Amino acid sequence: MNSSKIIKIHTYIAKIRFIYWVLFVLYYVVRAAVNNCYLGDLFDVISRVLISVLIILDFAYSRKNYNNNFQIIQVIRTPMAMWSSVNVIIHSDRIYVALLSMLFFVALVIQILYLTDIFRFRHKLIMFFIILLPMLIADCVKIIQMSHWSFIIHLILFNLILFTYMLVMITLISHIFAENNLEMKRLRNELFIMKQNVKLDNLDTEKSLENAYERLSHENSEMLVENLIQQYISSSLEISNLMKLISESLSEALVVNLCSIIVKNEYDESYQYNSRAICESIKMEHFNSHIEDGSLIKCFQDFREPFVDNQVDMKRYDFLEGMNIKSLLIYPLVNEENWLGMLVIGKDTNDYFLNNMSFFERVSTQFSIALMNARIYTKMENMAMKDGLTGIFNRTYMIQKINEYISDIVLNKGSLTVILFDIDKFKKVNDTYGHLFGDEVIRVCADAAKEVAEKNHGFAARYGGEEFVIVCKEKSINKLHQLANQLHTKIKETKIKYRGSTLFVDISIGAAAYPTTCDNPAELLDRADKAMYHSKISGRGCITFDGEYE
Repeated sequence: MNSSKIIKIHTYIAKIRFIYWVLFVLYYVVRAAVNNCYLGDLFDVISRVLISVLIILDFAYSRKNYNNNFQIIQVIRTPMAMWSSVNVIIHSDRIYVALLSMLFFVALVIQILYLTDIFRFRHKLIMFFIILLPMLIADCVKIIQMSHWSFIIHLILFNLILFTYMLVMITLISHIFAENNLEMKRLRNELFIMKQNVKLDNLDTEKSLENAYERLSHENSEMLVENLIQQYISSSLEISNLMKLISESLSEALVVNLCSIIVKNEYDESYQYNSRAICESIKMEHFNSHIEDGSLIKCFQDFREPFVDNQVDMKRYDFLEGMNIKSLLIYPLVNEENWLGMLVIGKDTNDYFLNNMSFFERVSTQFSIALMNARIYTKMENMAMKDGLTGIFNRTYMIQKINEYISDIVLNKGSLTVILFDIDKFKKVNDTYGHLFGDEVIRVCADAAKEVAEKNHGFAARYGGEEFVIVCKEKSINKLHQLANQLHTKIKETKIKYRGSTLFVDISIGAAAYPTTCDNPAELLDRADKAMYHSKISGRGCITFDGEYE
């Protein structure tokens, strides 16, 4: 990924952080005004002023794209990370403040170490320990102040766990990046050596010179394709887009008649593919049908070495029907013996794959690396968006998604509905059957919510603990009633089994709709929460719609 795109990511992060800071400031000001709260001691005031100055400064520079200078980002965000690490220690007796500070600290460390120009592993470690220095000082001060040995031991254990976790994470991520960089460097070195080995000393006739020119032209085309593929891999982690770009580059630059990239999806037995024919007269429907019904893949998925046929007999290959293919290459895409997919190339001349196998080996290797990187990126993205226990969206991503929906419906004058529900007497379930059974109850309710949401073109999220949210656009109040009743019935009638125990659970539901029951879409969650609370105090196991209890 080039520096301009990384800078752009930093600008988005700064803007999102600034918005959350404004919300927190408003929250504290309102709470102080309403409750006449004490704002804190001198350290708290100085701390809040310092982080506010840094966030505002970060936001101001983000509007100028940090003058395309990573050092500005490091200078601003390093004190932020130091502040958050100190806050973890200072507020260790306030668990929520400490946890928020810890999350803030981890996010900032990742931004500083992996989204700036700090490349060497030892430099990352040095920067990490610089960031931790104020935290170590705060630890020492806290230990001196506290006389309880149990607290001191807990504090030391906490820091050891934190240091170990961060060091392992930095080492693993750096190792992944280093391996990919070494592989790319190896491929570039092979390409350079190959060019150096091209000798023209023995070309003493015009024919041999013409052959050499053709070979060099072909190698130049291959080098151009490799450079394009490297650019594509550096600029995109979207597999379908990469497949399209690479198949276009191979078919057009090398003038091959058939080019198809087939990739197995990671979590099931389905496949995605992109097939191209350089001649429009070649019909791809027959070839693609053999991919879709699995017959082509079944023939070659056990291959770990390339399959080459430079004298194709069309009768042997049903999937090539209607194509004038005389040379065929099927190159497996593998990672540590795991079959990821395959590259299919066809040419209308015999013996096409006699002298260019190293090129297709490099292309296949590059794409296999890109595929693994994309899968790693997707997993990390899912970890940021999804709840670890249930697999549905987490609260942070849900808030982001609802804000996007609100912007859309306000702009297009649409409607938005929110259902919030809570599992009744969930604490009793945990106390009676244990927390593992409680986790199973949460998973079952989450699956039911997801199924109902997707059937109604919405999404489900875990709001927190045993509370869940369903959000749908363009639903009338009657549809909202149907949806809530459908959800209630589905969960109420579901028999939950776990390790020999069986249980039925009930839920309390609150629902709100914009603009039917609520004039401000930003208040939907709060209104649905109040409606759910009314269901709770009304005996549980019922549905309350916004406005019915007022």
